[in-house]
Amino acid sequence: MSTIEELTAPLRRRLRRQVETGRLFPEYPVDALVPAHEMFTRLSGNAIFSNAELPAGLEARYRETLDSGVLDELRDIQLAGAAPFQPASVFWLRPRKAGLIAIRNKAGEIVDRVEWRDAFLRVGDVEAYVRANMPTKIPDLKPATLTDGSLIYPHELMFLMPIRNLIEGRNGGLLDPTRYFAAGRISTFDIQVILDGSQPESIFRRYGADDEDRQLSLNPHALRHLQTTELFRLGVADTIITKRFNRRSVAQSYEYDHRSLAEDLANIDVPEPAEGALSDNARQVYRMIAANKVSGPIIDEFRRIQHEHGDGVAFEYLNAEADGLHVTPYGFCVNSFAVDPCPKHLECFNGCRHLARSEVDEEREHLERLRDRMASVITTLEALPEHQRSVGWHNQIVHARTRLANILTTLDTSPGQKPFPDGPDLYRPAESRRGTSVLDTVTFLQDGL
Repeated sequence: MSTIEELTAPLRRRLRRQVETGRLFPEYPVDALVPAHEMFTRLSGNAIFSNAELPAGLEARYRETLDSGVLDELRDIQLAGAAPFQPASVFWLRPRKAGLIAIRNKAGEIVDRVEWRDAFLRVGDVEAYVRANMPTKIPDLKPATLTDGSLIYPHELMFLMPIRNLIEGRNGGLLDPTRYFAAGRISTFDIQVILDGSQPESIFRRYGADDEDRQLSLNPHALRHLQTTELFRLGVADTIITKRFNRRSVAQSYEYDHRSLAEDLANIDVPEPAEGALSDNARQVYRMIAANKVSGPIIDEFRRIQHEHGDGVAFEYLNAEADGLHVTPYGFCVNSFAVDPCPKHLECFNGCRHLARSEVDEEREHLERLRDRMASVITTLEALPEHQRSVGWHNQIVHARTRLANILTTLDTSPGQKPFPDGPDLYRPAESRRGTSVLDTVTFLQDGL
């Protein structure tokens, strides 16, 4: 911490004076004349203001030690040499031509031609120019209000950084933090840039140990999801998590909760009577019911029995029906596979009333792949010239469109809900509805199903 405090001391002192005076360059009187190369460094941050050949080891030594004395050495070498101050002159050329800033001589007179070693700027002119034309470079001077009403200013914070540090961040140059005028807290934009692996100034490209590391990136918003998930995992109350992230409702916090289903269930306490009465499978099903992760006829019947006959009878029912809950690629099936396999071969997404959505990411991925595949089939069928369409083409297109509509409905259904609560019972074989004898079949046909 002492190292950070020492390195940020020049930024902190300047920020404090800027707050106290309302000035951008409080180290100078408003009417002071300052060399153009000096104002170039203070405004741009660039420590290199001339074309002088500098010792190769100096910059490397500064980056290794962060000793501000090295910056003074670089400055002295440039001032003592005869090289032109081209970086400074190029910097001021555009605003000068646009009439936004006036170049002066030692006497303060505005001049058209001047040797840049002898060029001066009036501090008040530079401050007015910055406020009017460089709003993104204004120092961070606004305080934050604490809950007790007191104010805390940026210069009172431990971590400070140069604002819009384009010299190093974008141009690969050398910034002089002892003279640069704009400092403050790190901005959202800066965080996004340094974490974005596609940007040349990202921390991964700058500090990655190998090519693979340098290709890494991070979405800052994902950190909110990660922190929320970890707080839930540690058992922090959902009300506290909601307040921590200033969310509108507790329900919104659960949208950021990405714990696995197994973790969710492990954190649900089973009452002592249920712990002893239920088998392992039935206990897991009970946890899913308690967490509202599933719905369906088995769950509805369990709740009815529990309400009308008490926990004991309900637990016996759950023990008997514990196998009646299965994870499919498209959600939970709340029917039993123990006696008969699904006659529709897990075509739950096609309107089956037994399907219930879960929060498993792979489930959505399966459905999205199925959606894309079905959309491709429909496109192919629709593109078929009419003279090439078979007798069954119409049935094929209706079949595909129906399945696509049901897949989209499933994708739009929230976890824990049933996409087709009033849909057909695809689990139940047609034979079981009409019997196996000729008489049963005739009766079935007469009744019109």
